[in-house]
Amino acid sequence: MIPEIPKGATPNIGSRARDHLANERTYLAWHRTGLSVAALGVAVAKFAPHRGVHAVVSGGILLFAGLLVSGYGTVRTGPSGGNWTPVSTPPHGSAWSWPRP
Repeated sequence: MIPEIPKGATPNIGSRARDHLANERTYLAWHRTGLSVAALGVAVAKFAPHRGVHAVVSGGILLFAGLLVSGYGTVRTGPSGGNWTPVSTPPHGSAWSWPRP
């Protein structure tokens, strides 16, 4: 049974929401990777100082690299700034969305 389609309704067949969510997942993955590398740098600098200045320098390089990866991910796939606004959920789970006022 096909539900009655209200006048002025727009079919929800596009991939706008899916693309937005994929972009957010990629953005968060860049941040997660950058923070992991930065945390590794802090751990190396903190827990291996008896290894000499090389361990501290290596930790600093990893910390900087982690922050750089996080920054690159923000520039490359940064948050959309709220460009995507979800439409109202139609009743009965139909494939049509109500137009926003």
